[in-house]
Amino acid sequence: MSKRIQNDLDPLDLTTALTIDWNEKGQYWLCIGNKVWVCNYRLATATADGQQEQGVWYALELPDTPTCFVVVNSEMYFGTTAGQIMRFDANLKTYNGTTINAVWEMGFFNFGVEWLRKFIQRIFVTILPLVKTHVDLTYQTDRNGSLDTYTASYALNNFDHMNFAAFSFATNYSPQPFKFKVRAKKIDYFKLVLTNDGTDSATVLSVTIPSRTGGEIKNRS
Repeated sequence: MSKRIQNDLDPLDLTTALTIDWNEKGQYWLCIGNKVWVCNYRLATATADGQQEQGVWYALELPDTPTCFVVVNSEMYFGTTAGQIMRFDANLKTYNGTTINAVWEMGFFNFGVEWLRKFIQRIFVTILPLVKTHVDLTYQTDRNGSLDTYTASYALNNFDHMNFAAFSFATNYSPQPFKFKVRAKKIDYFKLVLTNDGTDSATVLSVTIPSRTGGEIKNRS
């Protein structure tokens, strides 16, 4: 299962690794220094040939260096080289007061036809509606390394500072797709990057990238 992170592991000293199976979450944790690779072995990912492969990997970089891990009453704790005992809590929006920068990167994708040019003009993204949530989108191609940033966000009403004299339950919490116009022309490979660098949570429900194929790829000097 670790073959998908083999390039990360090859230069590292595995004799210093810390590991733990957080069975309640279905996660296997591998830590070297302050870098952690988490495998959710109850999820599956699609391979290039359309098959299902067990296990989805996440990579974390902690501000502290763990010295040990332990699970107590289904909660995960770890010690640090600074002598602290820390607990992972999905309800916390920061790491010990430090904003968490969450990034998801798609691998460079050729849409199954690496010999043809692609034209991409739109990206559709659906996120889970929350009182405050956002995700930033950027993309890279084989023709351009960095382009504009697009933001999908919700800012819904809640009961804080609510004027009940003008209150209404007429609100829509149903997921709605966001449409962004992009300019990726005559490309071969495309890579999407999703980022959330705030204290609000973000759940991406779907991403759709329609593409149109053109003529054959030409060699570039």
